[in-house]
Amino acid sequence: MVKQALNEQHQIAANNQTSESTAPEMSSKPVAKKQPTRPTRQGFSLHFASDEALATLVNARKVRLYAMLGSRTWELQYIAGTPRFVLSSKPRSFYEMHPLTVPRGYLNAIRKTATVFDTERVTWGTTLPVPTQMQIKRLIAQHDGGDLVIQPEGEVEIVF
Repeated sequence: MVKQALNEQHQIAANNQTSESTAPEMSSKPVAKKQPTRPTRQGFSLHFASDEALATLVNARKVRLYAMLGSRTWELQYIAGTPRFVLSSKPRSFYEMHPLTVPRGYLNAIRKTATVFDTERVTWGTTLPVPTQMQIKRLIAQHDGGDLVIQPEGEVEIVF
């Protein structure tokens, strides 16, 4: 029985070789390869490259980070090297940050400052320097979507 199965497989293989040898010849004209297309992503997300990138920009006063809850607003400042939130006026415009992208040290700092027990109720926002805003606008105009990543120097890169 095993021998019969092997003979059948051998016969099928022989038929395949025969049919391949009698196949019509392919055209010798070059065929243009279809360019791979990048999947289109709709919409953008904006975040900092790392917690350190955000801290560097905040320390340099290039970026301001705000925590807003109800009618109260606090701005992150480094006082004697320690992140602290101080009462502030609400910025006229800001880029909202998802609570999961806010570094843990800043979440702890707002809890100490404002008796905030549920930091997910806080609206987190950041203001960015004009050159960073211009880069974001340019990238949004050039692409349909992607992750906009702010580097420690303030430059913005797009990742698909």
